[in-house]
Amino acid sequence: MINKKTLSEQVYSMIKMDILKNKIKEGDILVNKDLQDRFGVSSSPVRDAINHLNSDGLISNINRSGAEVIIIDKKKVREINELMSTITGGAIWLCKSNGIHSKELIMELKKYSDLQKRHLDDDKYFYYDYCFHKIFFNYSGNSELKKIYNQYSVLFEMAVRSLHRKKDSKELRLLAYNQHKVIIDSLLTESVPHIIEKIIEHYKSATINFEDIDLD
Repeated sequence: MINKKTLSEQVYSMIKMDILKNKIKEGDILVNKDLQDRFGVSSSPVRDAINHLNSDGLISNINRSGAEVIIIDKKKVREINELMSTITGGAIWLCKSNGIHSKELIMELKKYSDLQKRHLDDDKYFYYDYCFHKIFFNYSGNSELKKIYNQYSVLFEMAVRSLHRKKDSKELRLLAYNQHKVIIDSLLTESVPHIIEKIIEHYKSATINFEDIDLD
């Protein structure tokens, strides 16, 4: 039974996870009336959930009757990864400019990297991947940059999950984990431009992995 104190958020969370787990597929039409019937709620919580999903970038073509789940194509993947690498690079630059000690960052990053490794075979992997990258934004001292990361992290997760359904997920997860280790090591020994280059390479590899599969 849905907790009526948080109807909108719960409806949003359930639809979001259905999209991320491909229970609701790319290109599917979300019909407001069907969602009301499914969750046993009025139009307001569904409308709020649709608006939230739209803010996340997971849906488009909103009208009075519903909306359409976006399709993750190669152009979308490239743009998402370019955005994430750009803002993460900016967050790293701010961390260093603000005098954040590398060892402090490394301790936090290693914690989530280790958790990722322990959850290579389940959905918690995606959460700890989100937490790993968020560390740079937490220490950046820029709340607006952190908001941008949070806003686009759901869309990024959708793109990553889409790839993992089409290629060897375990292999991709190990690749990302090893890249995270390289990023952590670079914080102690390399300059800011070289650290940012490691971030760019990390996101670029995700884009390249999409290039040799058919997402249509």
